[in-house]
Amino acid sequence: MTDSQLRLLFGILNIFGLLLLSFIPWPSPPPIFIGLPAIILQLIAVFYKIEYVHMVWRWIRYEPVQPPSKDDKLPFISIVIPVYNESEFVKNSIKSIELSDYPKDRIELIVIDDGSTDDTWEHVNKAAGSVSICGITLRLLQHAVNMGKRKAIQSGFATALGSIIISLDSDSVVEKGALRNIVSPLMRDPSIGAVAGHLAVLNISSHSTFSFRSLLPRLLDIVFDHIGNLPRSALSAEGFVTILPGAFSAFRADAVQSHIDRLCASTFLGSPLKHGEDMELAYRILCDGWRTVYQSNAVVHTMAPETLEKALLMFSRWEQDIETMACNAAETRSVFGIRGQGKTGRRTIYHKRRHRKHISIYQRGMHLAERATDAVGHLHVAEMCDSIPQTCALDIIGDLDPDSLEELHAYSRCPSRKRYEICF
Repeated sequence: MTDSQLRLLFGILNIFGLLLLSFIPWPSPPPIFIGLPAIILQLIAVFYKIEYVHMVWRWIRYEPVQPPSKDDKLPFISIVIPVYNESEFVKNSIKSIELSDYPKDRIELIVIDDGSTDDTWEHVNKAAGSVSICGITLRLLQHAVNMGKRKAIQSGFATALGSIIISLDSDSVVEKGALRNIVSPLMRDPSIGAVAGHLAVLNISSHSTFSFRSLLPRLLDIVFDHIGNLPRSALSAEGFVTILPGAFSAFRADAVQSHIDRLCASTFLGSPLKHGEDMELAYRILCDGWRTVYQSNAVVHTMAPETLEKALLMFSRWEQDIETMACNAAETRSVFGIRGQGKTGRRTIYHKRRHRKHISIYQRGMHLAERATDAVGHLHVAEMCDSIPQTCALDIIGDLDPDSLEELHAYSRCPSRKRYEICF
């Protein structure tokens, strides 16, 4: 079977399963879900089912861009690998670049050790010998202390010489034709600014016996397809892929270089961000008018968490990235200003627009919070603090001037605040 036929088969089975689920008799609902609430819930369910069927249909119709057959048409690329405490596994990532079918004299490999405290730097230097022999231009950078992935990405992208810059995680390996495939959309369409690769789990066959540690990576492989690869294929037709995974993505240098210097300037509640660059770069590139697409034949295999604790940390980090992007969207020309991206793009804009009110409320109250901190000595900016009493003890803030007190009091009474509140 071809890839198109497989997508058609699995797409039909997926839609059939969704429809079958709709006709399964469920136990009697609680009294609260009878009458008008039940009708509203049914309408919401119908909307999401239609949305899901539409996404699956777009996935069925999706076709990746085919790579050029001649090597002389391939551009010079820079591959940036940020590394932190990966030990000897980093050699696998570097080795996969050596084994690729991309012309070695057109590859620049930049490895950044972000202050590793183990033997990672030794393994990087050991792998450097074979890389240089095969003709790849190699550049090794090392941070004295750990500064976060954003800083490592910034260091690598800032020194890259290629017309296309590829990010690759140090716990990931690319398939033989992945490099050739991921640059193909950028070569075919000058309006494309970045390309997202196809993520698959590497460690699904590393266990010979069945256990929870072997089950979790297999489940995450399904999750990566369901919440990552499948939606990206649907958004790709509109040129509106909103997450460019750090595990494997390609950027047109002209589209991304102007945003590199600001990559480490992003903050959340006053603290510098160390991750979430995949979503931020995608939105900044989209805001500049570039298109972002997905390439299913550019496959990268990445290590997935094998324990529940690590999996929960991964998902919580993803959720924080979404909230962070919503806050930063108010400070930059984010998706609110994007037009002409089709129905799929407009739905994404609407989703982000829901955050607009509480972002503006957060910004209006933050400068007051900073002034109140000096007087009170304790400030808690809480997320989702609806359970906290909504009264602010303004009588204890005696050092604030009357205008600030009135402004802060008005802020605390604001009826439209939903997400971020100042609580004393």
